[in-house]
Amino acid sequence: MTKGIIARDFEAVEVTHEGVQYFVDFTASASYWSTPGKFSGPPEDCYEADEGIEIDSIDITSVKDTLDFSIMLDARSRKFFTMLVETDELTTALWEAIGPEEDDYDGDDTE
Repeated sequence: MTKGIIARDFEAVEVTHEGVQYFVDFTASASYWSTPGKFSGPPEDCYEADEGIEIDSIDITSVKDTLDFSIMLDARSRKFFTMLVETDELTTALWEAIGPEEDDYDGDDTE
């Protein structure tokens, strides 16, 4: 099983709320895991691969509108913009940032 944590900075991510566009800078961190499947040997010893990622935190660092004016950030506005950026696209971007795993298959399925 492979486990890890990834953190990544995002700049000027465009989000829209009620027709108004904002550009959000933030840092996101996530935990991920990956377990390779086993498909040979006795059926009771076989299992499918499992992998996933879960966002742990999003830290909004700045928000600007389309005129490049900074939006004041307090606890409420940080929560609001966090909800806007926490999307499937963010999860996908974090997953892709992990990169390809090393193939540690040694050619022996007789474990």
